[in-house]
Amino acid sequence: MAMQTHFKRYFLAGLILWAPLSITIWVITWVFDLLDSVLPVALRSEVLFGVRIPLVRSIYSSVKQVSDTILAPNGQAFRQAVLVQYPRHGAWTIAFLTGSPAPDVATLLPTECVSVYVPTTPNPTSGFFLMMPKTEVIELSIGVDAALKYVVSMGTVPPQATKQKPPNN
Repeated sequence: MAMQTHFKRYFLAGLILWAPLSITIWVITWVFDLLDSVLPVALRSEVLFGVRIPLVRSIYSSVKQVSDTILAPNGQAFRQAVLVQYPRHGAWTIAFLTGSPAPDVATLLPTECVSVYVPTTPNPTSGFFLMMPKTEVIELSIGVDAALKYVVSMGTVPPQATKQKPPNN
């Protein structure tokens, strides 16, 4: 068991280090390829590569901030899998609790809400941020890893049987 915890800690540390760098390289490569396909030869990346370098810093810092928040072992984002009705009443999906609405926003909401992230399938890096009434969110007893695997597999790899709390309606 200690070996598994040790491995998980180093694996997360590796993700925190490499994920932002990998995503930044991928985004820059994608942008350069897109621009190279539409720009005349005089304006291609080989000619202007030095001019676009500041773009790398802004992309990297944004990706790094998000990955630090999501992947940090002591952070609260993605620490609880939940079940919510989305995109309409009667349709259910797995989401991840990300916290509470900001105080300025919370005072404008008609009821106590929680912030959730609804990932898309099969790419959970895109999704939707929602503020939902706390009474409409069902906490799942499965781990975040199992829930994420369920989402990525498009429902083909179900998690172990769970105990669910019914919504407080």
